[in-house]
Amino acid sequence: MTGFLPRAYDPYPCYEPVGGVVLSGWTTLAERASRTRLLAVDGPEIAPWDELVSQLRSKLGQRGVAVRTLDAREGMTSWETIVASTSSTKLADDPDFETLADASLEDLFRRPVQAERVTDAVTVIFGPGAALSGHDELWYFDQPKRFAEAAVVAGSGRNLGQRDMPGNPTLGNPTARRLFYIDWPILDRHRETIAPRVSLWIDAQDADRPTASPQVNGGSRPRSQGPIRVRIGPRGHTNGLHGSDRADDRAVWPDGDVVDEHAGRLSPSGGPIPPMYRLALCRYTMR
Repeated sequence: MTGFLPRAYDPYPCYEPVGGVVLSGWTTLAERASRTRLLAVDGPEIAPWDELVSQLRSKLGQRGVAVRTLDAREGMTSWETIVASTSSTKLADDPDFETLADASLEDLFRRPVQAERVTDAVTVIFGPGAALSGHDELWYFDQPKRFAEAAVVAGSGRNLGQRDMPGNPTLGNPTARRLFYIDWPILDRHRETIAPRVSLWIDAQDADRPTASPQVNGGSRPRSQGPIRVRIGPRGHTNGLHGSDRADDRAVWPDGDVVDEHAGRLSPSGGPIPPMYRLALCRYTMR
């Protein structure tokens, strides 16, 4: 093999942001939100949506800006319908595996919620599927998938569409089986579909001080525009959680897909950040 210089192996590959800026903190996000009147914030079920709503209300209120909120999940169909439309008959009795869902997130909605634009307030439509509603600006609010796995295993999380609300009671407990084979494929496809329209990617690992970038991966690319390397490591989906210092922060599932553990992890200082593998493949072509 010629044309490549030898380099030391880096178990934690990161790249300096190129052509992007990293924002930090709720005050900064609120200042940006104040510039629009109809904001949609999409993201996975596991994202800390209550914190998003609370912080935007507080920080925008301090600026004298009123906030109206609308949960996008209110437009979803019933939990019974979601389960029926996304479950397979062949693996109905299998405790661990399920046929990968081929539905779109829009398929899980009766109709997307809609809000009117008002001049004296910022209206925030939030939650999975917010991008399906009319909006002036679209953000994506994310956390690594290990957060969802931990919450579901602990029984404190919810599967996609599993909510306590009038006419849509939550039936049963959340399961990692649905999370891996139903929720994630649907949410990943949705994220990839809306990616070109997202104006701000928010990393909510630290919900008290989120970081964000207007570009996917904070614009992270090697300065040479060459290939990027991501961390991939196989593990069985029943193995439970692993330490964050291990080299298998991503998992390869039976379909060969890659689970984004980093979810666009952003450094508050604007320093090196790991790449989001799936979106890197969608947004950049290696030539």
